[in-house]
Amino acid sequence: MKSLPIPDGFEPFIGASPFVRHLGEVFVSYEGDCRVLAVRIAPHHHNMHGVAHGGMLLTLADTALGINLSTSQEPPVSVVTANLSAEFLEPARPLDWVEAHVEILRTGKRLAFAEVRLSTAGRLLLRASATFAVVASIRPEPSDG
Repeated sequence: MKSLPIPDGFEPFIGASPFVRHLGEVFVSYEGDCRVLAVRIAPHHHNMHGVAHGGMLLTLADTALGINLSTSQEPPVSVVTANLSAEFLEPARPLDWVEAHVEILRTGKRLAFAEVRLSTAGRLLLRASATFAVVASIRPEPSDG
């Protein structure tokens, strides 16, 4: 894939979970207190129709929602997705720069609510709303092998 410039204000996103690292390069910029996550659509993101796979876009949306909800409180809290509802409005095409913009609607002691919009070059690709559960920090159990 040819290398295209990264828009000003974005830097590599450090600290993604092992699963999110499967997306490849993820970038972040800051708009006030919110983190905008972004990816360049690469061949490994494509479905059989040559556009971004819906699951890939949902992974980006879910990740952006969780990070922003987690860091919206001081100290940061652990959150897990309880519900995610999305509408796919347009396809993300090869080489599109896709940004995830989050709006936090409400945070409480047990639940948090937010919306995300994925867009590229002024085109709205996906919108989603989510409910997250605020949980005690979850640490992986040590493996025996």
